[in-house]
Amino acid sequence: MNKMQENTRRFCSFFLTKWGKLWAAALVMALLGISYFWWMNFGPDAPQIFWERAMNRYQEAEARGGDWTKSWPLWEAAALALEKFLHKFPQHPHRLEAALNLANACYQIGDGLEKTEEKERSREYFQRMADNYERYLILANKTQPQTEADASDGRRAALLSLALAQRKLGHLGRAVELMEDAARQYPDTADGFTAWMDIGDLYRDWAKIGGQWTHVLGKAIWAYGTALEKMPENDHANRIRAYARRGDAQRQLYEFDSNQPFSKEDACIALKEAISEYEKAAEEARKIAPPAEAIHYPSYAREFCQTLVSLGDLYLIKGQKFDSRWAQLSESKKQIRDDNPFKESLIKSMESKWETSQSCAEKALALFEEILAQKEHLFSLALGETCLGKARAYFLLRDYSRALAAGEEAVAEGYLFPQDAEVRLYYILGDSAWECVQAGSGGEKKAMQYYRQALELDLNFPRLDNGYRSQIARSRLTEMEKAE
Repeated sequence: MNKMQENTRRFCSFFLTKWGKLWAAALVMALLGISYFWWMNFGPDAPQIFWERAMNRYQEAEARGGDWTKSWPLWEAAALALEKFLHKFPQHPHRLEAALNLANACYQIGDGLEKTEEKERSREYFQRMADNYERYLILANKTQPQTEADASDGRRAALLSLALAQRKLGHLGRAVELMEDAARQYPDTADGFTAWMDIGDLYRDWAKIGGQWTHVLGKAIWAYGTALEKMPENDHANRIRAYARRGDAQRQLYEFDSNQPFSKEDACIALKEAISEYEKAAEEARKIAPPAEAIHYPSYAREFCQTLVSLGDLYLIKGQKFDSRWAQLSESKKQIRDDNPFKESLIKSMESKWETSQSCAEKALALFEEILAQKEHLFSLALGETCLGKARAYFLLRDYSRALAAGEEAVAEGYLFPQDAEVRLYYILGDSAWECVQAGSGGEKKAMQYYRQALELDLNFPRLDNGYRSQIARSRLTEMEKAE
């Protein structure tokens, strides 16, 4: 007993020493830490603490907006926090909202990675996005919503977002199935008819991959038509987009059929339909033209002018086709004797082709002039496309000096050009200057300069018009160099 008392006395006296006090303090801190950890992770308030922590990180990431370099670590932190929350508390009342937010966080990360060309990592997050929307839909079917409207809105959004995830992953067939489900389940909502437009977009993407072009693009055209049938007549903004997209699908069909040996007639029909659809889009756009002083007029003008640029381009394609046909018939005419009974019908056909070609060029030119009247509202890229179109229209009208002036205006203003449009511009400038030389107006140096610039730019585009343009330019350039 005395020994036990002695040990107890020594143990107690240890806590009176310096090291004893430190050891006691450390022990108390450790016990408090364990208690705090238990309370935060397993206590009655743990679910709410985890939820608030996850939502704070999610909202912080949202607040960063479009600055990807600053927001992506926050999105990753939000995704991790939401994943932990769902793992630890799968029956929590906020589990549906958490699943939706987690899916959106994964989309934000995947979208950012895709823009920075990290395709493989982006696919990982798009897959997680799809998995979490699937999780949401499963949970939503098991959960009694506060109202039927809440359930409908959430499921519709999840279904459409799941389709987007499958599209990002390249699973276009699955994406179409999901979009069609959404369109049929919610036919009388804005999401219902825009889903049909998205279905059309998916089919057009599918067509770009290759195979069954006519069939797949036909489905795209049908989907846009279904969207138009379901849209209110006064929903002009969406009707403009639907007509334009249906016109784009018809143009894709035209481009495909043009390269097929036995589909030339189908190509002409598709081009005619594409023009018709864009004419309807332009008509719808004119119905909602706001006053020029309206605050939203610039955004309207940009979208409207893009519609006109596309329509003008289609007019020029048609005009150039008829111009080529006129040139072929002109050559044939030289081979036919005057007493040939078919010569008169050939001349009439030539006149018809020429009138159609000139009419299309005039229509395109009128559209481009209408666009340039609003140039203060437009971006450089749209202005570059417009000036190129204007130069092409004047060239088709055989007004070469004006074609040259329109192209030179685009160069002088420093407008931007999409893809291989810049090389086309310099070919038009070279061709226009060459025609001026042939007419005796001079300008050999200009023609040589523009052809050299076009050929330099065209080094990376041997596919441009199958090399036909570069072949003509080299031939003419060689001829002028010899004549110097």
